Amino acid sequence: MPGFLTADLIRARLAPKDFQRGEEYLKDGRVLKAEWVADDEISGQVAGSAGRRYVQTITLENGLGGLSIVGYCSCPVGFACKHVAAVLLTLAREAEPVVPAWDGSFGARPAQAAVSEPTLDPALAEWIAAVAGFEEVGDPEAYPPAIRHRLIYVVGPQGEGGVPQNGEGRSESRGGGRVSAEIEVTLWSIAVLKDGQMSSVERRILSADALVRSPARPAYLRPSDLALVPRLAALRAPGGGNALLLPQISGSELFAAMVASGRCRWGGPDGPTLYPGAARRAKLVWRSDGEGWQRPAIEPEAMAPEAADPETAQPDIGQPYIAQPAIPEIGALDGEAVEAPTRTDPDDASPAPEDGESGQSPEAEAWDLRALPIEPPAYVDPRSGETGPLDLGLDPRLAARLLSAPPIPPTSVDAVRSRLGALLPAAVPVLPAPIDAQPLSVAPQPILRLLALRAVPRMRGAEMPGETTQALVARPCFAYDSVILPADSSEPAPLRMVGASLMRIERDFAAEGTALRQLDRIGPLRVAEALGRVRVEGGISADRLIAPPFLPRGEERERAVDFLRDGVPDLEEAGWRIEIDPDFPVRPVVADSQDWWGGLNAVGGLEGTVGGWLSVGLGVTIDGERVDLLPALLTLLGEGEDLVEREEDELLYLPLGDGRVLPVAVRRLRPIFHALHAVAVPDERAGPGVRLSGRDLGPLALLEEAGKPLGVVWEGAEGARDIARRLAVVGLREAVAPPKGLVGSLRAYQNEGLDWLQFLRANNLGGILADDMGLGKTLQTLAHILVEKESGRLNDPVLIVAPTSVLGAWRREAAQFAPGLRLVVLHGPERAAGFSQMADQDVVVTSYALVRHDLEVLKAQPWHMLVLDEAQTIRNPQTVQYKAVAALKARHRLFLTGTPLENHLGDLWALMDLLMPGLLGDGATFRRVFRGPIEKRGDGPRRRALAVRVRPFILRRTKDEVATDLPAKTEMIDMVELEGGQRDLYEAVRLAAHKAIREVLAEKGLARGRIHILAALTRLRQVCCDPRLVKGGPRKPPPSAKLDRLEEMLRDLVDEGRRTLVFSAFPSMLALVEERLAAASIPWVSLTGETRDRDTPVTRFQSGAVPVFLISLKAGGTGLTLTAADTVIHYDPWWNPAVEAQATDRAHRIGQDKPVFVHKLVAAGTVEERILALQDRKRGLLDGLFDGEAGPSSLLSEEVIEEILRPLG
Repeated sequence: MPGFLTADLIRARLAPKDFQRGEEYLKDGRVLKAEWVADDEISGQVAGSAGRRYVQTITLENGLGGLSIVGYCSCPVGFACKHVAAVLLTLAREAEPVVPAWDGSFGARPAQAAVSEPTLDPALAEWIAAVAGFEEVGDPEAYPPAIRHRLIYVVGPQGEGGVPQNGEGRSESRGGGRVSAEIEVTLWSIAVLKDGQMSSVERRILSADALVRSPARPAYLRPSDLALVPRLAALRAPGGGNALLLPQISGSELFAAMVASGRCRWGGPDGPTLYPGAARRAKLVWRSDGEGWQRPAIEPEAMAPEAADPETAQPDIGQPYIAQPAIPEIGALDGEAVEAPTRTDPDDASPAPEDGESGQSPEAEAWDLRALPIEPPAYVDPRSGETGPLDLGLDPRLAARLLSAPPIPPTSVDAVRSRLGALLPAAVPVLPAPIDAQPLSVAPQPILRLLALRAVPRMRGAEMPGETTQALVARPCFAYDSVILPADSSEPAPLRMVGASLMRIERDFAAEGTALRQLDRIGPLRVAEALGRVRVEGGISADRLIAPPFLPRGEERERAVDFLRDGVPDLEEAGWRIEIDPDFPVRPVVADSQDWWGGLNAVGGLEGTVGGWLSVGLGVTIDGERVDLLPALLTLLGEGEDLVEREEDELLYLPLGDGRVLPVAVRRLRPIFHALHAVAVPDERAGPGVRLSGRDLGPLALLEEAGKPLGVVWEGAEGARDIARRLAVVGLREAVAPPKGLVGSLRAYQNEGLDWLQFLRANNLGGILADDMGLGKTLQTLAHILVEKESGRLNDPVLIVAPTSVLGAWRREAAQFAPGLRLVVLHGPERAAGFSQMADQDVVVTSYALVRHDLEVLKAQPWHMLVLDEAQTIRNPQTVQYKAVAALKARHRLFLTGTPLENHLGDLWALMDLLMPGLLGDGATFRRVFRGPIEKRGDGPRRRALAVRVRPFILRRTKDEVATDLPAKTEMIDMVELEGGQRDLYEAVRLAAHKAIREVLAEKGLARGRIHILAALTRLRQVCCDPRLVKGGPRKPPPSAKLDRLEEMLRDLVDEGRRTLVFSAFPSMLALVEERLAAASIPWVSLTGETRDRDTPVTRFQSGAVPVFLISLKAGGTGLTLTAADTVIHYDPWWNPAVEAQATDRAHRIGQDKPVFVHKLVAAGTVEERILALQDRKRGLLDGLFDGEAGPSSLLSEEVIEEILRPLG
């Protein structure tokens, strides 16, 4: 093909503008690549504008209209563009002969310099090129080396030519002498490999019609193909496909032409190459299949001696085959010949089956020739590829017609013989054999076949093919000897082959009816009764629907198992034989033992006792083989199964993945099922299946406990499981004696807390001591440190980080309860002097604010333990304080907080990731797996899963649980009605706030506009407290109803001798309260963020010097012990109930000997009342981590904001 490519040809095939631009691109050197990748294919690459590179794929094909160019490009034009032209011109120039340049002398001038040749018509240019290449072409049928593809003709029985058929016919008899009623021709294009073999990959079926219609002629077409392919294209193609049917009358000539090409194969593109052979003589016979159907076949007949030589055998039966001494084999090197394969002699054939196996003689079995029903008939030896004329001793036209007969059913044989005998007396000797059936009288054996068939739903009489499913069907049949008859067959005396004999079955309809009535009593619905709603493909009217299609997911499996469990035993007892199809999805099995096995296998090794990953397995042993049932259980979980609606004795069927199912009682499965709800949480770090971190001690303990009803014997990860058990059960932990240096005694629950802290330390685990305020977290921590010191393990100091407000409390309580501990507090500008003392101390106390300032000094000191008091203070991972604390290195970590979660689950993740990095995954994973589903959807299983994971590392006791000797605490909501000017001001501010918030939500959304939203809501809260707090409010603010109520309450409380704490989130509100108290002559002390001397007001109040203590929520809500108080007033509700609870516990704590009354002043119908509802939701968020039940919806959503901003009611 390269020799045909010229500039003239390119100019003729492309647009003038593209050709011209292509020349310019060539001159500019923009062609980066131009090469022949095949004899008819070019690959190129051209530099476009702006530094872009475009790729070209160009095909050149010889069609009946001459050479065509099909060029594709990755540029915007896409086809036959200037880039294609540039690549083609590059290759055309390379193909031109190189002529030396003329040096200007009068010697020989360059040949091309003499006269410029005129431009030729493209057709003339092609013709000249063809003439010039005459000597290279040689034999027109031979393939030049550059042409890699071959046109292959594949001939064979219909359906065996390499093209799948849609129709299904009755299978023809096996063995020698077969006749194919329809002969199929397919055309293939197959590439030749370098070793001369045919490619098994680079091949495709061709359309003869498309080849004829195509303007481009493929290079692999030879002159004989140009004559033959149009004739084949005119043949009938069943179903509009590429397979063509060889006609009976003209098929002989076409078949001979294909064989003569040397590229005709039998049965498929990899079948034997057909070659002309000798004529054969045979006789036509009729063979019966297993049901008595007859088809024509041929058997060998001795040939006359003169017919043995293919060159002399010329029977007068039509156009003779032309014998050739050597047919070029496809893939052979040009010029070499391949001898025609030697025909297999009958005497050398493989041993034939025993007589009777196929109803034909052993000689016919070994012969194994195919008869082609064309005029004249031909044979094919499918083993050697030999083909030739076939003499059946009949007129060739009659022989071809007889060979093309369709299968004849036994009931039609007599009629066929009668009609053909009357029409064609000469055909009588070769007509189908007359029926000679023997009677077969035996009792029918009822058989029930269990099948899974495809079902299509119907709606209003019309099918919905896109909505298919499967129907589980029971098909009744009856066996008479080896003959199986479907129950819906009405033939009274069917003819069937039994062995080599044709038998007439004498049916016993009475026995069949009795058996069918037994089946009907079982109850499956007949398929015919459901046909108005569904069509079952391949179904018969006698079929029963074990499980009708379109049942809810999983229910059809249960229906099938119910039938096998309840119905099949009764049927077998009644004499039915049950046969289960391999595709039937259900087969019940019984486990070898009632006890299950459980496996925890290390994935990649375990780091000590609580590291690495554990792969979970759970199952039974069946026939001595362990079967993991965890995939089946997880599938049920994914389908929403929770066992809640199921009875205890109900059986749940667990699929084993191979058609078997295991029935298990719900009462045994329920505990492990609920455990998996909490354990099987997706985690990308873990990989597929259920995998647990070695630190997932909660899930490990839960699985062990839940497996007891199943008798699960767990194997693997013994160390981690032992730790999990002892963390879960108090009595399993080793009791630790209180340290000798502790002044005073520990309560029982405090002793348990000490045991827990020591257990965590011994196993290198961190923990959060989350007891209620006032239960002695500081005391338990000091006892824990003393144990470490007295055991000799405290070889480095303990660092305690706490809010500034409680630094003094640590000093006082350490001096009171653990005077033997050497302690230094780093605070104030003089703290630098304490840096040099740190290594000699037992305990170093500093504040969160100073950690980031002193980080380098603190990082340089090794710490035995890091204790974070009021750990919720640094709940935001984005803050400098959080990152500074995270940078500190310590062997053990302990966090103290009564509120591990203040606002949302992100607080909990931040603390747990600081305590035990990676336990709950990274922040994004935690939000997707836990926080989002729990906070937004109230996902109970995810909430329980989170609780199970964190509970082993959080010890939380409430006062109601452990401090039963504490006096009662009574909480009361005091509603205050806004009136007059304060009410009007609230409504005005509310309308403005509502408008501003809607604008913020529209512009920024909830997440980005949260600060603006909270600022607007804060103005509403300020109006409720006192209109004077509102910046830009009225010049003469109206009076505050709440302040009036507070003054009234305090007057009464002071008169009664009560001692009261008043908390407010607004320090400026406390200043207004001070003014009112001064006017009322009520003594008070106060503590806010501005207070430098915190000890004096605490001492004065505790000593009884003043009856009222005003405290800002942020400055005094933690770290204070104010047990002298018996009354707490929350002037304004705070968003988070945990913060209010901390403040209340300043009075209601260990050491309190009086009942405590808590009053919450709430402006009725306002934002404050709606805050109470939000508090309930937040309270549930924390409680859900410990009781596994409560759970909120979203905490601050647009819906909640709308609710908060409702008008005054």
